[in-house]
Amino acid sequence: ETIGTELAHGRITTRQAVLYDFPVSEIDKRWNESGLKTLIVIRRTSFEKSTKKSSDEFSFYLSNYQEKTEQKTVEILVNTIRNHWSVESNNWQLDVTFNEDRVRVKQGNQAQIMGKLRCFAMNLLRESTPKIQNFQACIERFIDSPETLISTLRQVNFL
Repeated sequence: ETIGTELAHGRITTRQAVLYDFPVSEIDKRWNESGLKTLIVIRRTSFEKSTKKSSDEFSFYLSNYQEKTEQKTVEILVNTIRNHWSVESNNWQLDVTFNEDRVRVKQGNQAQIMGKLRCFAMNLLRESTPKIQNFQACIERFIDSPETLISTLRQVNFL
């Protein structure tokens, strides 16, 4: 079932998804209570325009979601998977930019507050700077020029 074709980042990507019933009881008895019902196989075929190279990748996912209408289920599951990867990408970016995995705080809700501030900073950068190539360079620009930070905060109606 073809989900769609898109042109982004200099490549054309087509995604296809197929759903299969997943009989966990036939795999291993310890999975009987897992609630898993569906195996999702996504095939991504990409064509890199600049190099003229093609790639073909398969990804496999398990889900406990099951609907009667297969097309609707395919759309729901594929969108959920893609949204999940955007969250993972955001977490990776926070770790790379702010070295978040190494931050250690022990006072009350300090970890949550610092996490919210880091997310706010990332969203501020995304909102104010189209097509950011280097978050660290953007942060350093704000450090070197507080006027730029103030201007950006005004631009997004924070000040």
